[in-house]
Amino acid sequence: MTAKRKTVPKGNPQQSTRRRRAAIHQFSPNRGLLLISERGISVLKQNEVSPGRVGWKAHGLTCLPSEWVPRFFVVDGSSPAGGQESERLEARIRDCLAKLKLQDSPVIVRSSGTMETIEQRGRLMSESCSPKDISKTIVHLSEKLSDLGIGKVHWIVQEHIPSARKGHLSNERRLSREPRDFVAEFEIQGEFPGHTVPIAVRHWRDGGEVTDFDVNCTSEAGVSLKLRRVALWASALPSRILFEWVWSGSRLWIVQADLARATQGVNPTKLRPGRIPEISSAALRFFELPSLGILRDIENFATRGRTANWVTGCRHSMLLMTRRSSDKSLRGTSPICLKLISRS
Repeated sequence: MTAKRKTVPKGNPQQSTRRRRAAIHQFSPNRGLLLISERGISVLKQNEVSPGRVGWKAHGLTCLPSEWVPRFFVVDGSSPAGGQESERLEARIRDCLAKLKLQDSPVIVRSSGTMETIEQRGRLMSESCSPKDISKTIVHLSEKLSDLGIGKVHWIVQEHIPSARKGHLSNERRLSREPRDFVAEFEIQGEFPGHTVPIAVRHWRDGGEVTDFDVNCTSEAGVSLKLRRVALWASALPSRILFEWVWSGSRLWIVQADLARATQGVNPTKLRPGRIPEISSAALRFFELPSLGILRDIENFATRGRTANWVTGCRHSMLLMTRRSSDKSLRGTSPICLKLISRS
């Protein structure tokens, strides 16, 4: 018994007939976080985390699976850092470090601006330090940002991951036509050259959803395999995205995630009418008919240096084309055609 062959839809063979897969989940916070402000330490709930409250970078980290993100808390950009208030800030920082078990771990202080979207990547700054120097580092970085005019900036205090390799993972429109196709970038690091790896997500092969969030890997070759898992998770989002990742030599970490802005403008294919009416070329009257003298000059120029057979062939072709038309359309035939016909 032979299998039935699938019929190929008619139309443009280059036009994809694949329907885009609907989004499974939104890029929204799935957990809360610790926030240090003037009032003290707050435990923000999931629905209280917003870019205006903690900045875009911290907001993006709470949208990722917790297994992929190094431990962190946020210091409000309005927290005072002078006099007695500085001592209170340092005490609150120590409390947060203790709750996250980061007292003896190196940390990195990272900006998280309320206007720090994907277009602002690279404008702000980060700096690694010891746990006891966090408040000083925040003051130091705040002074550098005072003249940039980038809105309010909060500060992420995050576990510092020593990087054996690092890079980016993205399906932005500038990199791929289809949202399911990602590009993993390995940055130049020491003696290791930089390179890119294409990562294509196919749900018939990779599955529909990520059920295993393990990102442990002990080889650089395994990094691409773990990034495929991240890409599979991101392929269920309604928007394209850019990840920043770090590989410690034993585990992959996602340290930043920024949604790409939707492309502005109008899709030109949406402006195409559903039906284009048929128009007889003989009925078109866009151009003024030339005079007999101009027609003679055109004919002389067109036939100059040509053989008699070539000229006769042109006249014969025009005659056949004209005789296929009705008398009504014949009146709209180009005068140069009528002139050549009269001579044949």
